[in-house]
This record gives sequence, C-alpha cells and structure tokens, in this order.
Amino acid sequence: IISLPLVHISGMYGVTMCVIEGRQLALMERFDILAWAELVREHKPIFTGMPPTGLRMLLDAKVPKEHLASLRAFKVSTAPLDPALAEEFQAVYGIPVLQGYGATEFTGEVAGWTIQDYMAHAKDKRGSVGRAHRDVELRVVDPDGDEDVPAGEQGVLLVRSPHSAGMAAGEWVRTNDLARLDADEVDRITVGGSAGDVD
Repeated sequence: IISLPLVHISGMYGVTMCVIEGRQLALMERFDILAWAELVREHKPIFTGMPPTGLRMLLDAKVPKEHLASLRAFKVSTAPLDPALAEEFQAVYGIPVLQGYGATEFTGEVAGWTIQDYMAHAKDKRGSVGRAHRDVELRVVDPDGDEDVPAGEQGVLLVRSPHSAGMAAGEWVRTNDLARLDADEVDRITVGGSAGDVD
C-alpha cells in the first residue's frame, strides 16, 4: 500500500520494489487513515508501513484491531520514532514495529530492523534504528572533527553506501544526525537529534 507521495524517495521506492518483485500494489491518491486501514483489511498484506505519525493516527482513530490482522510487521521510517509510541502501538495491535533510517541522498534506507532482530533484541536495543544494511558502512565521529568516537558514545553519523545518489564511489557522507553505535559486534545504531544541537 503506497501512501507516501511518489516525489518522496519512500513512495518511489515502494512502487519500484512492487514492480521489480511482481507484487500488486494499492496506490492512494490522497492519504486518509481510515481509507488506508480499509485497504489493509481488503488486501491483507503481511507487511506495510508509514511514517511514525501514522502509528499515532491509527491509535487516535481507534482503528479496529481486526482491520490490521494480516500484518506480521509494520515498518516505520522517514522521521524519528518515539520508542514509547512503538510500544503503545504493539500493545494495542500486537504488531512488531520495525524502525529504519535513511535519506534521499542514500536512495532510501541504509539501516533497519529485521523481524528476527526484533524478536531477539527489541527490549535490550530499545530506540535503535537497527543494523546497517549489506554493503553500507557507518561511522560516528566527533561533531567538531572526523575522529571516530568510542563505541556507545554519541557523535555525528557518517555513512558510506554504494547507492548514495551523486556521491563518488567510496565517499563518506556526513549527515546532520547525532548517533551512537553499539559497543557489541553487531553495529546497531541509534539515531536521534541534529548535530546542530551540539554546542
């Protein structure tokens, strides 16, 4: 179900993936939360998603749980996700919320949760946006320079992705996002806030 504008990387990516994978799609001309829920009830997808405000809208509209019964997971990206909102949504609907992180300049998502990671680590990695995708590298550096900060400490996120639009091969892209990489070996990342907030 494509609810985002096609001029947005997430909307275009959704349509492109449906074409590549030969999947049916429902394209909304204008977004309405109740109409969206009816599409889920009618077409019964097992996986879909929206920005975090969509979770809040579903909860506020008190959409019946039965409308979303086909969903095994719900992807949330395009904006920061409050962990409390994700937990409230899961408590009401029983659907895992998988957060992702990306940007237009990376041609979409560069890190995210799988359902397997969610089942294993939802509680101990609360607030994380997941692992770097295959072929994507992440670094967290001092806001005032390019020195890596120790694992677990906050700094500015740098991303190297083979899919970065308009970037030279192998080039690190400095974001304006504050982030933290886990101290363990799995490279999960938590992103929150803007580097502009750093003194």
